[in-house]
Amino acid sequence: MQQPVCIVIATRFGSGAKAELAHVRWRALPAGHRNGKFEALAALSLDAAGWVDCPREGRAPFLPASVGAWAAFPRLEDFFVYNGSGVMPGRTWVIAPDAESLRQRWTTLVRAPAAEKERLFHPHLLSGKVGDRSVSRVVTNALAGFLPGEISVAEERAECLEPVLYGYRSFDRQWVIPDIRLINRPNPKLWQLRSASQVHLTGFTEESPTAGPALTITGLIPDLHHYKGSFGGRAFPLWADAEATRPNLRPALLANLAAAYGQTVAAGDLFAYIAAVAAHPAYIERFRKDLAMPGLRIPLSADAGLFRDAAELGRRIVWLHTFGERFADAAAGRPAGAPRLPAGRRPQVPAGGAIPSTPEGMPDTLAYDADKQRL
Repeated sequence: MQQPVCIVIATRFGSGAKAELAHVRWRALPAGHRNGKFEALAALSLDAAGWVDCPREGRAPFLPASVGAWAAFPRLEDFFVYNGSGVMPGRTWVIAPDAESLRQRWTTLVRAPAAEKERLFHPHLLSGKVGDRSVSRVVTNALAGFLPGEISVAEERAECLEPVLYGYRSFDRQWVIPDIRLINRPNPKLWQLRSASQVHLTGFTEESPTAGPALTITGLIPDLHHYKGSFGGRAFPLWADAEATRPNLRPALLANLAAAYGQTVAAGDLFAYIAAVAAHPAYIERFRKDLAMPGLRIPLSADAGLFRDAAELGRRIVWLHTFGERFADAAAGRPAGAPRLPAGRRPQVPAGGAIPSTPEGMPDTLAYDADKQRL
């Protein structure tokens, strides 16, 4: 089987008190062939050794509580005052790799015959009925920084609002029409905090990542599925206002860190430190067993020098993830603008030229020659 399977047994002894939370215990079957798992199941009993208690909180997952050093590390959510879900448009046509395609789609919609408009709008259905965004609905409010649509899309004849860059997926920046009439779940809070200085961490809190970086970063409004393309996730803005004057970090956190390190700790320092710790695959490999319990935790170093070095590395990570638009510092080798290879160095094409485009010419494997820096 390609997916993990969980077997749940629920029992009640006596009448039980309705207000009392159930006692949840967990165990894993041995790794290996299914026959070994069947044998373990056949010998299993509720009073056998090996069961592990799960947390007793009402919304806790049915998984063992974190133990050891991992349990002492603060959760990612503990650092930030606010975190929220990304934008859920509910329809794909309002997003595109280029702005012109969006303008053409909008023109097709508003010029369509009345009977065709709803189909082209692609309404969100709830239990078979048209959901909260339909072509005929009037939405009088607007996303922060954009004009409201005072009539329904069905009655609209004007051009669409100017598309803006959008954090569609990790490292995949596309365009979106910032019209609240088109977006099912826009998360207005993110639009209120939007600015040329804002930057977001995106990652899982209800699930655990299994490969790659545990966090990715974007300076744009992130999609609900920005981190992975599925399973949602959360967005953690650095700033609590569009002017980038109030950090979205716990009020006493920076002061406590400054006291511990004997040096000033700015909001960007801590944000960059978190990126350095978790925005790479080694974090997941190092804490893979601990990540069986969903949620990211961030170890904080007690060494001021190590914190400073990690923060400097994290600034470069943020700069790269945001295409050079955040944490730029030319003196530190991070000039504003899309990152480029150093002068005199150019990408090396595969040996023999580009990868063939015919099925028979495609390679069976990919390899990298580090000396030649060539695929």
